Amino acid sequence: FGTDRLLNVDDEGNAAFGDVRGEDKVTYGIASVSIPHIHKEGSLERPKRRMMIWPPIDEDPNKHIVIHKLTPLELSDWIRNSRIEEGEGLLFIHGFNVTFNEAVWRAAQICHDLKFTGLKLCYSWSSCGKVQSYAADEATIDWSEEHLRTFLTQVTTKLGLSRLHIIAHSMGNRALLGVLENWVNLPGSTPISQVVLAAPDVDAGRFRQISRIFEKYEQVTL
Repeated sequence: FGTDRLLNVDDEGNAAFGDVRGEDKVTYGIASVSIPHIHKEGSLERPKRRMMIWPPIDEDPNKHIVIHKLTPLELSDWIRNSRIEEGEGLLFIHGFNVTFNEAVWRAAQICHDLKFTGLKLCYSWSSCGKVQSYAADEATIDWSEEHLRTFLTQVTTKLGLSRLHIIAHSMGNRALLGVLENWVNLPGSTPISQVVLAAPDVDAGRFRQISRIFEKYEQVTL
């Protein structure tokens, strides 16, 4: 994964990413995620929310999609751990009102349901993860565009992928389309192939302007 959220490390050394902006840079890392055997395609199995006065229900790997460990890495270590000799990559970029963990759960679910065997990637920008914070997320997605460009540059030039496919949802499309509008595929780098724009939260006129560059990619699906 890559993210521009603030990294928090507790006294026991466990890493977590909150809902506020980080230090104007990309943090790279690996998330260990499991999918339960009872998983149904398209579902995101998580503990059901209960009344505030009751304690939260514990995660159960046999019933829920669970993040077991988050490991932030220096860029060089992340490249060494992520690089593959042969294969494709699939990147998920989330939308408005999504926490870091929710983004990773969804990325894992999508890759699992698509039976994708290549490198599974998630970029999580600093959404507040709150319905009432739409305006704040609008400002943040603009701030995150350059960070996404940095992440995509590393993915397409350092990981040895034959092709990269991208799925962006909701407001995440704003950053992605802003990057793709001026994207230059360098010689020897990984080409961006399939691009899926799921429910893009983008002004219609602006979308038509950017759509002029869609022919550069193998297929763009709205």
